[in-house]
Order: sequence, then structure tokens, then C-alpha cells
Amino acid sequence: MPEPRQQRDAPDNRVSGLALLALVVTAVPIPMLGIGHPLTHVLIIGLLVAFGWRLTRPVSTVRRAATALDLVVPRDLRRWSWVPIAGVVSAVLRWFLDTGLLGGQGGIGFYATLLHQYGIVTSSGSHWLLLAAYAPVLWVIIAVDGVVYCGLIQRQVAARTSLHVGVLLQSVIFGLPHAYAGPERDIPYGIGAFLGALVYGYLYDACRNHWIAASILWAHVFAVWVIMLALGAA
Repeated sequence: MPEPRQQRDAPDNRVSGLALLALVVTAVPIPMLGIGHPLTHVLIIGLLVAFGWRLTRPVSTVRRAATALDLVVPRDLRRWSWVPIAGVVSAVLRWFLDTGLLGGQGGIGFYATLLHQYGIVTSSGSHWLLLAAYAPVLWVIIAVDGVVYCGLIQRQVAARTSLHVGVLLQSVIFGLPHAYAGPERDIPYGIGAFLGALVYGYLYDACRNHWIAASILWAHVFAVWVIMLALGAA
């Protein structure tokens, strides 16, 4: 049986130590050293392994481990169908904001670099099948981020302070590496990542499922990529 929510959200010194480590390694060195996403995700995966071991060491099945990490595919998907729709709508608004007011900042330039690095956009054109194949990978990456930032940092900070403090802190440290993720500093992208993490944090607290919470950012990013390919903006 899953632990009661009150028990799972209680302060835990070991988990709080992991949360503090996550805060230090993801927020402090990156603005100073200009280190972007590759190192960030290596560190996140390491923390996820440690966090998962801490939560699931008495657990003998994959499903119970997934339950402990809030990674079980939910049954009531229809109830949350508005979440990815909201992600797509926000992507369209972001496209007009980034291209009309920010001159390609706000992550558009960084996305163009990623699409070329992944081979989705090449000199011969756009590869839509490769983009479609990358869609589930993107969803997993966002969910893994969420397990660390919301499932680890946010929950432990909230247990010792309040939900709003936990959401705000994880959003700040999530936004910082995004501002330095590309070849040049992109503060609007960092602010956008901060706002996305803010939405994720409150949504995760409401549904306690990373696949649902991740779907809003997944739909948002993927829709922006589709727009870029369709308009030849990558």
C-alpha cells in the first residue's frame, strides 16, 4: 500500500540532505561556470538514483518503486486532458512573444541549436519522423527533472516551511541553468523556465503524478518545436 500523503510529506533529514545537494549542484555552479544542460541532467539522474533508493529500498517491485516516485501512469487521464491542451495554447502565445518582442530570445535560439544537434533539422531539411520519435524521450526527460525538483526539493522544503516556499525555491533553481543553457546567456529563457516550473510545482501538488504534471511542459516545448519546423524557423 502507498504511504499516506501526510507521512510521505513529513520532513526527512536524509531526503532533505539530498534536496540541499540538488540545490547546490544545480543552482550554484552553473551561473558561475556557464555550465548548461548536459552536466545538469547528469547530476539530476544521479540524485534521482539516490532519491529512488532512499524511498524504495524496502520495495521489491518496479510498480511500487514507481508509486513511491509518483511515476505510475494514472487511470483518470480524461480528468487531466486539459493539461497538455494548456501547454499547446501557451506555446502559441510564447511563439508570438519570443519572436515579436524578444527577437528570438526566450529559448528559441537554444531550441534551434538543439534541433540541429539532434539531427531533426539538417541542411537537407526537417525530419518529422525523427521529431516524432523524440517526443516520448522529451516527456521522460521532463518527468525526471520533475522527480528531482518537485518530488525531492519542493516536497522537503514545503514540509519544513510551506508549499509556496517549496514551489518558489525549486522554480528559481530550475530557471537558473536554463538561463545559461545555450551558447549565450538568455535571461528571458530562464524566466520562462521559472514560470514553467512554477506551474509544474502547483500542478504536481494537485495531482501527485509526474506524467500529468510533465505533460504541460512537454506539450508546450513540443508544440514550439513543431511551429519552428513548420515555419522553417530552425
